[in-house]
Amino acid sequence: MTVTAESTRRTSRLGDSTRSLSSSRSPSRRSKESAQPPDIFISFRFGEAYEEAIALKKALEKAGKRVFISDVQGGGNIEEVICEALDKCLIVVVLATTTYGKATTSFSTYHEINYVFDEQKPFYLIKMTERWEEVHVRMKFGQRTMFAFWRPGGPMPNDLVDNIVAKCNTLEGPSSETDAVALQVEDGSGMDSGALADAVSGVSATTAAVPDERTVADAQDESIEDVL
Repeated sequence: MTVTAESTRRTSRLGDSTRSLSSSRSPSRRSKESAQPPDIFISFRFGEAYEEAIALKKALEKAGKRVFISDVQGGGNIEEVICEALDKCLIVVVLATTTYGKATTSFSTYHEINYVFDEQKPFYLIKMTERWEEVHVRMKFGQRTMFAFWRPGGPMPNDLVDNIVAKCNTLEGPSSETDAVALQVEDGSGMDSGALADAVSGVSATTAAVPDERTVADAQDESIEDVL
């Protein structure tokens, strides 16, 4: 799809209410993609960070992540689709441009960022302006929130995708075979009786290899008595 400067300007006048992008994907492919919740939800003002959102989505998908941006076609229930993706995602990437968080429609980035904070969802902040117009946005993010800076129209920061992927990976559950075994030993799930016994015996052997403090103290007392 070719997006001209004029069409982008016309779209931006409508604010977040026009967050419906045309797509060349077939219905069957779209249905398969929607079957799994996204790893990452990109929250952005359509008229201010559309090109950056598309570029970031492609880069993150290339890194193996499922990414959601609002692309519901005309007639679709935009609010329902956005809410579902926002609720199910692992992390929200916020493209915080100048007017990010402005309440422009019945459902906008104002509602998205409030949901993120109300539900304490993990987020990754990308600051795209020197100062946000919305007071509540400045209060939410404050001066202590870590962020990456990306000026609209400028190149994507080199380490941005890697950093987002790394943070997302920490939210996906056990990241190694050792962690997975530890969880299985803890609740006994996913293991037959023999494997569970082996795992428990391994933990017991490790515990036995560490001297008990009381045993060491008793041995020291006995040694002193022998000397006396």
